[in-house]
Amino acid sequence: MFKLITYLVIFIVVNFLLISQMLEFQKLKKLSEEQAMELSDKTRNSIRAGIVNVIPINQVKDYTKLSVMGVVLGIFVILMAVYKEEFISFVVFFCLLPCYLLNSYGRLFEILPNGLILNTRLVKWQEMKSFQLIQITSSHKYYGFDLEINNTTELLIKLNNKRNSTISYTITDINVRDDLVSFLEKNGVSKEIG
Repeated sequence: MFKLITYLVIFIVVNFLLISQMLEFQKLKKLSEEQAMELSDKTRNSIRAGIVNVIPINQVKDYTKLSVMGVVLGIFVILMAVYKEEFISFVVFFCLLPCYLLNSYGRLFEILPNGLILNTRLVKWQEMKSFQLIQITSSHKYYGFDLEINNTTELLIKLNNKRNSTISYTITDINVRDDLVSFLEKNGVSKEIG
């Protein structure tokens, strides 16, 4: 019974985070449709979240209905597990399902007049402390994953928040990198030398 209660708590927390993330995504998608600058295919193909290509926000699948159905089905499975312990393995599956659904949300990059959509959130220009360009050489963590990434540039955007977090993108084209650098500087984000 303790196992079941533990899985139930994990299930509730993970699905709460999933649904709040999806609602936030809906707001970002609407904002992007109204205000986002159009990025060319060349620009979009040159920007990567780590080593994975970013995708336009309008091409990300909407999993809101699927996640609500997953929550309802997960609750049903948990109730079934109360009566039969064999269903506990299904509870574990429904706890991990949201992680799979959130996979594509971490690959967003959109430019808006008041900031950037980075991964799953809108970061306003004032929230960006600085940015840094790091050359990807043989000692870099991304070197060797993809030949197209080797000897290119990683863009680190440092944020003004409690944790001083950074968001990383890899830029494979020099012209796109220069355009992004000038765009960031034009909007008051300082370049950090390092």
